Amino acid sequence: ILPDPEYRVFLQRFGEVGQRTFSSSHDRALHDCIHALSVVKEDPLATPAQHAAAEAALAALLATATAPSEAALLSRLHWWTVEYGLVGTPSDYRIYGAGLLSSLGEGEACHAPSVRKLPLGASCLDVDYDITRPQPRLFVARDFAQLSDVLESVAARFAQRRGGALGLATALASGEVATLALDSGAHATGIVASAPALGGTPALVTLAGRCALSFEGEHLLGATPPGAPLDLVVALGPLEGGASPHDGRALRRFLHPAPRSRWDLRFASGLRISGEPRAEIVRRERTLALSLADAEAWLGERRIDLGPIAVALGERVDSVFAGAADPAYWPESAFPGKTTPPPRSRPASDARLVALYRDALRLWERPDSPDLLPGFTRIAGELRAHYPQDWLLRWNLLESLRKLDAGVVLATMLRDDLLAVEASTPGDAATKAPIARGLRYLGFEPAGSTSLASSSLRASPAGRQPKPGGSP
Repeated sequence: ILPDPEYRVFLQRFGEVGQRTFSSSHDRALHDCIHALSVVKEDPLATPAQHAAAEAALAALLATATAPSEAALLSRLHWWTVEYGLVGTPSDYRIYGAGLLSSLGEGEACHAPSVRKLPLGASCLDVDYDITRPQPRLFVARDFAQLSDVLESVAARFAQRRGGALGLATALASGEVATLALDSGAHATGIVASAPALGGTPALVTLAGRCALSFEGEHLLGATPPGAPLDLVVALGPLEGGASPHDGRALRRFLHPAPRSRWDLRFASGLRISGEPRAEIVRRERTLALSLADAEAWLGERRIDLGPIAVALGERVDSVFAGAADPAYWPESAFPGKTTPPPRSRPASDARLVALYRDALRLWERPDSPDLLPGFTRIAGELRAHYPQDWLLRWNLLESLRKLDAGVVLATMLRDDLLAVEASTPGDAATKAPIARGLRYLGFEPAGSTSLASSSLRASPAGRQPKPGGSP
């Protein structure tokens, strides 16, 4: 469905919003913990103690959860749409979520009356999900156009849209590199270290780490080579007397031109910044920033030593978003030398099963060879003797025989073995869906039938050769 124009617009816009969304240290720790658990669960040689330790670590971390971050909320929207979404109405819907489409079991189980179908809205952000269990509820979009509407209503809550005190508080809590989009058109990038307020309004923002100042995509100061390390603060609000800090005439009242005099900026909020002048950065007749030496600031009665620093000026912060305004802010990084996920260790029995898959594939690559039927028979015998629960290779062999219109006796044995595997599989119909659907696809009778006689081995449509070891 990716070529669908409305769905494509939604996914692209989702990426744009997600790129600017703040995560939290808890998000990052949770990601690492789930990754570690996944590695253990996929390792056939992992011990029960390793499983228990990984599960316990995840449970302990989940117990410490605080208010969800922007990234956590957006991941919920992704889960209930891109991964587990339905479209239509709660009583007449279609599956479009990739997680449902790629899971025969969950694609079957989601139709159960016990799974609640709710109209999609921004309220889905209030519902968390558990990736280890089938979902007890799903959300139904009216159509793909509604997905974009919901996304925009969700994005309207985030710092990238709201800016101001909420945006600064979000960036401060995250600890990530952030960009402050000022009303002047300037972008200040760095890690928000503090954002004290005067009179309930943010007055001075201190940025840490690799800082940069840019304007309309052009770096003016800071992080990109050959930019020098930059200490950067953002002074907010109108000047003393109410004039805009971008008003050159009003600003020059505070910038004394006499040699060796200090610049002394005073703001209506009560903020005061003083320092030895270095440079004034002006774009489009707007003063964006001042470079000062030996600077100091006062927040009411509180004095702060700033040292050599650049002071970006703005009446307000229109947007605060994660990441840098200019991609060149980030240095190039080498690909990691370590393979992720790590190579799996397999028991000898698994190695032999993989070899059987490869044998079947080699035989199928020469379908006219007299060795094919004896080879398939040998593989089916090994499966009976040593791998009674493996269904996929049996299904591949059966599909191959179906396409060749050959091997009725062997096909009967494989069909009966598949029915036996299905009968011995614990769980409900959803758990057994791969085998039942596979047999229906090949045109055999439903599970429970005991004879192949009424299902002749007609050849499937030409041009579709199965690949043993792949998915049906």
